[in-house]
Amino acid sequence: MCGIFGVYGSENAAVLTWLGLHGIQHRGQESAGIVTFDGRSTYFKKGLGTAALAIKSEELDLLKGHIAVGHVRYSTVSDSSLENCQPFDKILNGNPFVIAHNGNISDLSSLESLVKDRLFSTDVDTEYIMHVIANSDGIDFREKVVNGLRKVPPSYALVMFYDNMLIAARDPCGYRPLSLGITQQGAHLVASESCAFDINEADFVRDIEPGEILFIDRNGFDKRIIEKRERLGQCIFELVYFARPDSKVFGYCVSRVKKNLGRQLARESSTEADIVIPIPDAANHAALGYSYESKILFDIGLVRSHYVGRTFIQPGSELREFGAKLKFNPDSDIIEGKRVIVVDDSIVRGNNASKVVGMLRRKGAREVHVKVTFPPWERHCDKGIDTKEDHELIANIYDMEGIRKKIGCDTVQYLSLEGLMKSIPNSENKFCIHCTGH
Repeated sequence: MCGIFGVYGSENAAVLTWLGLHGIQHRGQESAGIVTFDGRSTYFKKGLGTAALAIKSEELDLLKGHIAVGHVRYSTVSDSSLENCQPFDKILNGNPFVIAHNGNISDLSSLESLVKDRLFSTDVDTEYIMHVIANSDGIDFREKVVNGLRKVPPSYALVMFYDNMLIAARDPCGYRPLSLGITQQGAHLVASESCAFDINEADFVRDIEPGEILFIDRNGFDKRIIEKRERLGQCIFELVYFARPDSKVFGYCVSRVKKNLGRQLARESSTEADIVIPIPDAANHAALGYSYESKILFDIGLVRSHYVGRTFIQPGSELREFGAKLKFNPDSDIIEGKRVIVVDDSIVRGNNASKVVGMLRRKGAREVHVKVTFPPWERHCDKGIDTKEDHELIANIYDMEGIRKKIGCDTVQYLSLEGLMKSIPNSENKFCIHCTGH
């Protein structure tokens, strides 16, 4: 899960991209980068950490040009070195070719014969995509992109530029989101989530469609199709966890879906309690939905430190453990002596949940009931989420009573798969639910 952003047609392209990366910073905090083009030369700045750490605001004047591509990284494979920081750039037929990728190509063996004898400077799958496109046949670069991406397996959402052209693409399954926006001055933006447009005072236009390649230049738009599929594979975890609630993703308002999930979970459970609290911030809207439906008082029982990033997407178990300890602090005035329902959007490994329950106990909670707005996560994902083996997943190891004991709560209840799909209107044949074991 990374965040990508692109601009065409603004002399402030670097500034728009930098702001856009701040808007999608929740998608990755390991590194950030921006590459721009002014029609003659490319300019780039990359660094480790968040966008604010990697690229200082005073450095933006050095990134000249009307085209830009930006990236914030969360690694599922490869390390967090500066060499693996995107966007990647190369010269192809005398012109700059720049790419940023969100997703994960799990089977690179299918591409190895297409890129043999090519020199690689990283161990990231994105560079494979670059070489496949560069190696493909075509009368022009647009045709090379279409022919190249037809050979690349999912998952990918891409923002690229070649010479004076910005390019956006999603794989035919549509695993990862990508949206098109426009500024008041007429510059075109592409981003992983629509919230990146808001910070630039730009309007959301539409989603880039699954299987669509959109070429943007001074003549407007040129749309090409990689492949059309009736059954899509959009990642359902995007709506439940990764996307910001103020975003539009896959044609859905994320905050509305989260509230629907909370309401449905309340319908499926009947626990008596004094308060409903979220694990902030991702579960805030789901907890509100649970409270609305159950008529149990909503309150903020956990205070989150916003100086700690998302613990799930930090690389390595030690960092995740450390982040979980720093991230939350219970408000004892709200918690003490109460029967508490804790709403979470998911339980993947169980590290966070067990620590939160322990903190609530220490602050005097009389009962702790954990409610999860996503079915048990039983199988690992190889399409861009950092779960490499099934045995990492708490729901793959334990039954429900084992999970309850491991977490240390009085009860634990997950939303059913049927309830999940019911909460997302017109969801049939649209989503990948592999992680739920189905």
